[in-house]
Amino acid sequence: MHRLHLSSRDEAIMDTLTRRVRCLSMAMVAHAWWPEAEQGLSSARRRLRQLEGAGLVTLQRVFARPLIPLAAPVVRWRPGEPRPDFAPIAHALQHRFAGAARQTLIAMATPAAAQRYGAPVGHPPRAAETTHDLGLASVYLQLLRTDPQRAQTWVFETQLAREDDAAAQKLPDALVVEPDGRETVIEFGGEYGKAKLAAFHRDCAGVDRGYEVW
Repeated sequence: MHRLHLSSRDEAIMDTLTRRVRCLSMAMVAHAWWPEAEQGLSSARRRLRQLEGAGLVTLQRVFARPLIPLAAPVVRWRPGEPRPDFAPIAHALQHRFAGAARQTLIAMATPAAAQRYGAPVGHPPRAAETTHDLGLASVYLQLLRTDPQRAQTWVFETQLAREDDAAAQKLPDALVVEPDGRETVIEFGGEYGKAKLAAFHRDCAGVDRGYEVW
């Protein structure tokens, strides 16, 4: 481990990994923080290796399914609106991943980094949840690009667990706070069926929270 001067870009990456998401793929880091560089991927890889040497990140190869571009939620609901029709939503979620899982290099914050940034230490991605974790990270990065003020209010699952968010029956993937102060649950949808979507809706509606399923 060695000392490393952190740039504002490094700080943004570490804020994301300690407080917003569980992991980022190397490609995500390059696209988000080196978007104009011709050698963005190699620049991201080199810097993350340096952050790894400083004891702030862990790099690991995992298997994950290729993600599709996410421009908007599959469904958005607010309290007081009609209950969505979950049949077409379930169909869309169950048929949007066509590619098989492939080896992917990801970055995760170390426990030392979590302590440094005052964040809870989360568990590393589980093999069955890696695609989900990367999908949620892509939602956060999309929000960071398009609505950075809203992204600033993003509260991740591990933070909610530390705050003992007992109001909801199921701990959300994440929450954002709207300008009116109301909370919106952010969920990255896996291959959810109608029953799971209906249960998720009841959980959110029961605590008067809107939601977005991406």
